[in-house]
Amino acid sequence: MNVGCHARLTRVAVGRGCRIPDGPVVREDAQRDAEHFYRSEGGLTLITPEMLAALG
Repeated sequence: MNVGCHARLTRVAVGRGCRIPDGPVVREDAQRDAEHFYRSEGGLTLITPEMLAALG
């Protein structure tokens, strides 16, 4: 896993091979997170390489 500068990840499961770009914030806006990633009922957010690729 590679995490870019200024990324803030809280309660996140990151898939193998993910490259988190500079600047994303995960777990501070539940609605935005749910648009791009999988969020469990318990609040854990899953990020996979495919989800990151869809972001552009």
